[in-house]
Order: sequence, then C-alpha cells, then structure tokens
Amino acid sequence: MPTFLESIGAIFVASLPGVAVALLSHFLQQRRDNLNLQRLYASAHRLLALEVGNNLARMRYSTYTKLATAVQQVTGAPSPMGQ
Repeated sequence: MPTFLESIGAIFVASLPGVAVALLSHFLQQRRDNLNLQRLYASAHRLLALEVGNNLARMRYSTYTKLATAVQQVTGAPSPMGQ
C-alpha cells in the first residue's frame, strides 16, 4: 500500500501533462489574440489614411473651384472648370 506522500507525488506527476497542455493552450490563445489585434489596428490605420486622403482631395477640389469662380467673377474670363 502506497504511503500518503507517494499518493500525492503520483497525483502531482499525473497532473503535469494536463498543466502543460493548459499552459500551451493559453499561450497560443494569447498569441492569436495579439495577432488579431495587430490586424485590427493595421486595418483601422489604412481606413483612416484613406478617409483623410479623400477628405484632403475633396477640400482641394472645393477650394480650387471656389477660387476659380472668384477669379471668373472678378475678371469676367471663362472658368477653367468649364462651367
């Protein structure tokens, strides 16, 4: 009949593979979460860059149109915008 300490030791040794699998699983889940977060940040960065670029282009076009209209009104020349 095994002693009490031998029984505790056997339980401890038997639980080691389960603990190793749990730690590995936790590590892989953390890694997967970090990669997904990096993808999310990269996607948000791209989307924001596109939005800022479009807003800048729209602002430049609007400013150019207003200036061209103002020049046309002052000089009476035809608008370079073809209007």
